[in-house]
Amino acid sequence: MDNDTVLLLRRLQQRLIGEGHRVQGEMMGKVSDRIAASADLDIALERLYSLQGWDTIALRLMWYAKRARSGATGSRRDALIDLQVGELHGLLMAAPAATSPDPTAGRQPGGNVLTGEAFEALHHFNTALEELKRTAFEGERFQGMREGLVDSALSHGGRLHQVSSASGNETLAQFAATFSLFLRYVIERDLFDDVRVAHLIDNASQSLQGLLESLGTEDYGALLQTIDMLQNPETLLE
Repeated sequence: MDNDTVLLLRRLQQRLIGEGHRVQGEMMGKVSDRIAASADLDIALERLYSLQGWDTIALRLMWYAKRARSGATGSRRDALIDLQVGELHGLLMAAPAATSPDPTAGRQPGGNVLTGEAFEALHHFNTALEELKRTAFEGERFQGMREGLVDSALSHGGRLHQVSSASGNETLAQFAATFSLFLRYVIERDLFDDVRVAHLIDNASQSLQGLLESLGTEDYGALLQTIDMLQNPETLLE
């Protein structure tokens, strides 16, 4: 593996996170991890090029890799990588939201593409669920859920439904709609002190975490199971 490409992407990730672009930084971290794990850089970059929204970045990385093979070393190599970080940063900030950077997969069946905007909405929604779970328990003791945090999760679920519908990610849009209806059921029936609700939210959050870690390229099966489970909350909670 070409270590210069991986080093370049990780420096770019650090810069993005340092500037407060956490979501973009996490996505770039996923790209660097997948390229680092690939046995052939050229094939990895070709796969990245085939993904919607990543063609410009992939082409630039191909050019950088070709230049790196010319043999720059020492301080000249570091200066060149820093220059490339700046160029890629400008491209990334100017580009439309990119799709999943998984170099081994293209579009999911049924149009389940996780765009940058959908990834960000999913990240914020899962963060809201994590906060809801965290405050609901003191150690192993369930102490009830805060109504305001349930409302916040509902708001983030609505945003997730909006952007995933716009990007054509049908499964994620269906999940967001189903989960939002579930939260409305909880709010309307004042079930904030029902530990079963907290466990259902935890189950959903675990499904989302798997999706976030894969950037939407896998684990849709777990999400579909969660949708099936939450579609009829009255059978679970009454």
